[in-house]
Amino acid sequence: MIRSPLNPQRSGSVTARSGIGARGQRDAVVVPLIQGEIKVSARPLECISTLLGSCVSVCLFDPETGVGGMNHMLLAGKLLNDPNGIRASTNEIERLINATLKAGAVRTNLHAKLFGGAQITRGLTTVGETNGAFAESYLQREGIDVDASSLGGDKARRVHFWPTTGRVKMKFVEDIVVAPPRIPRSVMKDVGDVELF
Repeated sequence: MIRSPLNPQRSGSVTARSGIGARGQRDAVVVPLIQGEIKVSARPLECISTLLGSCVSVCLFDPETGVGGMNHMLLAGKLLNDPNGIRASTNEIERLINATLKAGAVRTNLHAKLFGGAQITRGLTTVGETNGAFAESYLQREGIDVDASSLGGDKARRVHFWPTTGRVKMKFVEDIVVAPPRIPRSVMKDVGDVELF
């Protein structure tokens, strides 16, 4: 259930807060997150940051234990008509859940916030929409509440996530090139040799 959705078309920055509040934003240690990675932390001054285009990040946190984590999900659903896309995306969210639990979070306390899924290049694909829908449906099936989300639109997003509190600062980014999702090797098909003249 989405309690406080964020408008994906709004310009400027957006802050989504948990009930706990933020500590030490100025002194935060920023940990970069790139495509396909997962970061988990229980350090109060640590902030995980990523840049999203069509990819989606799940920000997962336990407000009781102060443990949280974030992923940068590449592909979802039946992209490229390959079932490996579904398995890879399921694995990325499940890995985040498991890493957060291993670090001390309690599953029944978990909350999520979702960001990304933009259609950066008009008319080419619906990969961003597919990523967002997949993340929402997966978390719903797992019984994890989504407290806030900003999905879709046509702008890239810079996301800063404080995993111990669940605080998120999200800003739309104009005129920036976001790398398209990398296609895992298992999804690529061998088309044979190519002879160049």
